[in-house]
Amino acid sequence: MKFIKRSKSSKRNDPFSISISDLMAGILMIFILALISMFFINKSENERNNHQVEQRKEILEFMQDLPEAKSGKITIDAENGVILITTNDSGGNNHEKTPIFESGESRLTPEGEKLIRAIAAKIDDSRNKKKEAWESIDTIIIEGHTDNVQYNDPSSDKNNLKLSVDRAIATYKVTLSALSLNPENPNQDIANNTNSNVVKKWKNADDQFIFSVAGYGESRLINKAAPNSAENRRIEFRFLLKHHKIKDLK
Repeated sequence: MKFIKRSKSSKRNDPFSISISDLMAGILMIFILALISMFFINKSENERNNHQVEQRKEILEFMQDLPEAKSGKITIDAENGVILITTNDSGGNNHEKTPIFESGESRLTPEGEKLIRAIAAKIDDSRNKKKEAWESIDTIIIEGHTDNVQYNDPSSDKNNLKLSVDRAIATYKVTLSALSLNPENPNQDIANNTNSNVVKKWKNADDQFIFSVAGYGESRLINKAAPNSAENRRIEFRFLLKHHKIKDLK
């Protein structure tokens, strides 16, 4: 019986034989290509996000010529997309200022309603004149905030969280009314039409209504060193971008 010894050269010529070094080189190349791909994807995403931030800034800067902003009645933070109105709803150093809510109340004062309508009118003006920039806006949240002073009346069902929600809703309704929308049904205009240009105007790119409300009570103090200060009693219009959404609500 003869035994045939396979030569080393025949093993090298085997087309199905792959060395470990070749395999590792292939895996390394795939890894490098994946990293390059992730780099360009992240770069593109960052550029898109930065573009949206700049568009929001353009809208808020447009609103800074409001007389109420120049007089200090409202504060416009163009960088972070926030319009802030201090409620001035209690005594102390705020006697010289007109409150937009009476202490412990959720109904806007006449001065407060006038102020909110002025803000709404300027938002409307920016919607007409900054249409391209508005493509980046997903939601405007009307937020209510309080200080840390609690109600002393145990028989009352009021608390800071409820008060902040009620004030946000009151502001929301006045805003919608000023924009010729039905305050009780944002899918209708004041004439109860559901498909009018006014209704379409206040939908975002996903055909969703732009305005919403939130109440935070005392959980988001802006002056933590003085938690009972007037700065913490406020209404905010917060402009969220399309790439923010859930992330910014956490």
